[in-house]
Amino acid sequence: MEYDVLLVDLNNIFRSFETYGEYNGLPRITDHDSIQLKLHLKKRKTEIKEFLESGKNIIVLGGNDDCVYCYTGKKDTSGTGKNAKTTYYVEDVHSISLLPVKVSSLALSGKRISFKNKKVEEQFERYNDYFEYRTVYENVNDNILMTIEGTNKVVSYYEQVGKGKIIFFPDLGFDRKNPTNESRIEKKFLNDISNINNLLLNEEFELPAYSKKYLLPNEEIMMNDIDKSKCELNKLLTNIENKNNVVNPEGTVYFEANSATGSKYYQLIGTQQNYIAARSQSWRPTYSVIDFTETTLTVKTYDAATNTELVADGNIKTSYTIVKSVEKEDLKKEIESAEVKLGEVKAAGTYP
Repeated sequence: MEYDVLLVDLNNIFRSFETYGEYNGLPRITDHDSIQLKLHLKKRKTEIKEFLESGKNIIVLGGNDDCVYCYTGKKDTSGTGKNAKTTYYVEDVHSISLLPVKVSSLALSGKRISFKNKKVEEQFERYNDYFEYRTVYENVNDNILMTIEGTNKVVSYYEQVGKGKIIFFPDLGFDRKNPTNESRIEKKFLNDISNINNLLLNEEFELPAYSKKYLLPNEEIMMNDIDKSKCELNKLLTNIENKNNVVNPEGTVYFEANSATGSKYYQLIGTQQNYIAARSQSWRPTYSVIDFTETTLTVKTYDAATNTELVADGNIKTSYTIVKSVEKEDLKKEIESAEVKLGEVKAAGTYP
């Protein structure tokens, strides 16, 4: 398979196979499709094993261990004539058997999760309101990515298999009240989850030092351009970080807290400005708190549902602080002078 990452949805393994009735409360695959299903699972399992051996990764979404009953190909006939009876032998087939590892899991669903990997949290915290786990993994001690909030029950982890990894990750759950927006979020999530391997690497890939001695034509120019771009990017990121505060500003600084102005006049997501320091469109209620000290004014915005400080796309903090350093003695003199003038105006009877 010529792919970098393979997404496996265990909830949909059996849906394309025809069933009739149930056995022990579970779907019973038809005799014909039972054979097709077993061949399908055998083929896919071989492909998955080869995929992992080549050093590529598999991401298992949801993690449900669905189960059906399939015809084994064995049957017994008893009795004769009208009393003849045929008994078909069936066996249970689990969707998780598709994977080349033994997984111990328990069906349990919920939405409140806690991140255990900092890099994964930074990338996927934006989906916190949409995550929906349906499986808890047992006997997992290493490489844990998420647990149920307030517990040590694992709902996401990864396992090294050969040169590759199998990554178990919760899926997203929607109420389908806003299909257009949910479709956009789901598309973004699938793109982010496809790049999760980069977050799990311990170090970045770097060419050996000797390779820089043997450059192709124009390669040196390209490398110099890349180095310049990196320097400019670092400066830009530093500037963005510094935009979270200002010291002794001149003129007037205006604040907008939870403002709806502007975005209702254009498509916020579709419109791309030439430059924007931080974009935050959380699609949920927020509130802002303004804190004062003797020399500072700070505005912080919080998620109304979780009471956590809002972070814009790119993990940029949205808080802003103005620092105004003044000499207190000079300020007292100005206040005293103003009070004297106010008293003179009142005494002269010209105070409005």
